[in-house]
Amino acid sequence: MAQRREQMGLPMPALSRHLVFAGPPGTGKTTVARLYGSVLAELGILRQGHMIEVARQDLVAQYIGATAIKTTEVFEKALGGVLFIDEAYTLTSQSGGSGPDFGQEAVDTVMKLMEDHRTDIVVIVAGYTDQMAQFLASNPGMASRFTKTVEFPNYTVDELVTIVRGMAAKHYYELDDDVLNALHRYFDKTPKGKTFGNGRVARQLFESMISTQASRLAISGGADNELSRFATTDVPMAEGDDGTDTPEDNLPPGPSARRLSTMVGQQAVKDALLARLTGLLALHRRRQPLGGLANMVFDGPVGSGRRTMARLFTRSLAELGLIAAGAVVELPLSGLPCKFDGQAEIRVRVAVEAAAGGALLVDIDPQFLQRSDAEKGRVVNAVREVLAAAPAETVLLLVGQQQLIGALLGRTELAGRFAEHLRFTDYSPAERAALVVRWWTENGWQAGEDVAAMLTAGLPAGGVRDAHKLAAAVAAGTTSRTVTTADLDGVKPSVEERKAVPVPA
Repeated sequence: MAQRREQMGLPMPALSRHLVFAGPPGTGKTTVARLYGSVLAELGILRQGHMIEVARQDLVAQYIGATAIKTTEVFEKALGGVLFIDEAYTLTSQSGGSGPDFGQEAVDTVMKLMEDHRTDIVVIVAGYTDQMAQFLASNPGMASRFTKTVEFPNYTVDELVTIVRGMAAKHYYELDDDVLNALHRYFDKTPKGKTFGNGRVARQLFESMISTQASRLAISGGADNELSRFATTDVPMAEGDDGTDTPEDNLPPGPSARRLSTMVGQQAVKDALLARLTGLLALHRRRQPLGGLANMVFDGPVGSGRRTMARLFTRSLAELGLIAAGAVVELPLSGLPCKFDGQAEIRVRVAVEAAAGGALLVDIDPQFLQRSDAEKGRVVNAVREVLAAAPAETVLLLVGQQQLIGALLGRTELAGRFAEHLRFTDYSPAERAALVVRWWTENGWQAGEDVAAMLTAGLPAGGVRDAHKLAAAVAAGTTSRTVTTADLDGVKPSVEERKAVPVPA
């Protein structure tokens, strides 16, 4: 746009393109700076686009007056390109760098030269986030020259494994699934503080694996085809990893998977969902498409936790990087309009488009049965037609009861879109009691085992909502944060009565 304005004879103010790169080491700050210079050169903004990388020792001299000369020489080499000052915070006294006067002289010189050559150079200062904030605050003119800060977070576990995979492929090493799992465990167990080395740690790990493999094969006299293969024993244990598995180690990573695993009851369903997530993650790591393997049917009675588990399953998919977003678009069939032909189909298509990158939860709710046969027929036909052609990237989740699900899917093309059919059961008395106690715990109350035992013996049948209504009713009548058996006296309201009790958000 600036070039077009100049061609039209319009004035264009000089814009500051200087940047602050903040974050832990090994996150690619230097590489991005080099690419930034190349891009600006291709756009005609910089004459050359080369990068001069310096640190404190390249700018600061050993006696007063020489620092300005040394800094100017370095700066002039960078004209037409990028001057990248790594660990720039060491130049200021506030950061605790040695020789603060000399360092400040370098800063003052750079700032003056930036103003003199504002259109012919880009200066990028880099370092840890907190120290760079102090660096900018050390001089009132600093923040006005560096108006944009780019944060570089730690790499994720998957990204670190990808870095190792890239180095292995470059040197013709093979990584099988067991080795990949060992790499994931290593990076997952490795502490990642502010000084975590990220890409450098990945490189050091790869070099360690090569050394270990070489020693192993030298002792065992491995065959030639083993020279390009790593074994799980070539991957070291992370610091603090004693090799034993905790229950969480066997779960797919992410808070939603952990939450799913701790939900009350429905153990068979939870096991199936967690196994499905683990399998999908393995496919993703092998860079194989997921297709419709995440499409699930949640079949069971009302109040059995179907929708909650569907939402957690979707969030887990997003946390694992298997889908772009963890949002769930819910489509209750009772709410689909169908006064004229095609109306329901339009609404379903809109829902499918809204669910792009996430999941569409089609809810065959009980209220749907109250519609006329003609309306139900139009809705079912619309859902079948649109979902059968839905994009493979959109996760399809179907919630309902067995008879209703069978009526929708039948022997249709849509039935083949779902990878697994999960059956939910009614909660047992002990599970219903656990739902009540869990609600109390999550909302700040506590209860003893005698309370749980009384609930188990006396709770009427019901689902999650019924348990939460009862928990809220009891909590509203307590005089302290501890629920006792006395608080349960006379509290056995019917389902209809419990529905009248508001559940705190």
